[in-house]
Amino acid sequence: MSYFLITWLILLGFYFIMSLISVLQMVRFGIAGFGTYVSTVLFLSFFVITVLGCSFFLLNVDWTQNVSLFEGLSSSPYLNP
Repeated sequence: MSYFLITWLILLGFYFIMSLISVLQMVRFGIAGFGTYVSTVLFLSFFVITVLGCSFFLLNVDWTQNVSLFEGLSSSPYLNP
């Protein structure tokens, strides 16, 4: 399970970098006004809510468990006639 956590953290890093680029684009090239700043704040708040929500969910996972993806295939009646 720890491989899933490492993968999630790497993808979270990419998400953070892309969000930072998006915010910089919105602030720099957006029409200077109230709407630009409101949409930027809404984007950042959804970003924070999403990351915190996933993080709180993942705190309860036992990351030391093993995952067996193909354990049931050998005992399948369809594969062993």
